[in-house]
Amino acid sequence: MFQTALGRLGSNIITLSESLDLHVFIDAGGRSNSRRVWGGLACLGANELLWIDTELFRLRALLKGSLTQSGELKGKAVPTEIAKEAGAKLRQADRRILFWTNWYPEFDGAELVEMRRQLSDFLRNLHPDPFHLERAEIEASYADMRNYFDGLKPVNGHKIISIVAHLVWLFREIERANLGAQLRSAHFIIDEENLPDPTIASRFLTAFSAAGLQGAGMTFRRTGGCFRRVNTGGCHVTVAPSSKSDEHAGLQYVDILIQVVQRQLPGFSAKIP
Repeated sequence: MFQTALGRLGSNIITLSESLDLHVFIDAGGRSNSRRVWGGLACLGANELLWIDTELFRLRALLKGSLTQSGELKGKAVPTEIAKEAGAKLRQADRRILFWTNWYPEFDGAELVEMRRQLSDFLRNLHPDPFHLERAEIEASYADMRNYFDGLKPVNGHKIISIVAHLVWLFREIERANLGAQLRSAHFIIDEENLPDPTIASRFLTAFSAAGLQGAGMTFRRTGGCFRRVNTGGCHVTVAPSSKSDEHAGLQYVDILIQVVQRQLPGFSAKIP
């Protein structure tokens, strides 16, 4: 597995607890049944989202002849030097925006097969505290997760485990930067991966994301409600696993940055502008 990162989320200024909104955009380059580069763009607050919007607007104006009919700027249409410049701006502008990538082997490679087996075993052994007042609801939610993951075809299991592994790195970074307790909400936008049953996929990934963020320090008051079948409150983590890239500037920006990494790796035959 190959990994690289650019930018930052942390700050020397510690804000009030439960005061920051985390926004994360996830995309992957490469064929779904082969090796893929997964990229993520995480930012804190509305000002950073606005900065991404503004930068994408600049890039779209610069490369307007490369836009799709819907006005989207695909990463494959962006020359390498311009894509590198887009990444360098994260550092130069000193934004609280973090870009990171992971490169995973083929879906039937030994590493991913073992990761899927470990996750399946983990889900089978996952049970709520026997004295929890909502243990029946939590157990039902865990059962949904087990059944969903175990019923996936290998190629879709590869997608899920890749997303989970990709996010684990981010959760560790949030913990390292002591950001967990400062988070008020977290929103994950994942580019369309054609996963079966998007509703169950969203609940599956929401529960994992909430658990990961809770482990990184996000308060139970903001994550505790994410382990139910129905959100009746107390869940401030959302995951949209079937998002459209032309509707999200963050997805287009991460697609551009992925190209810089992908074009340097063996096994990718994309034409380089």
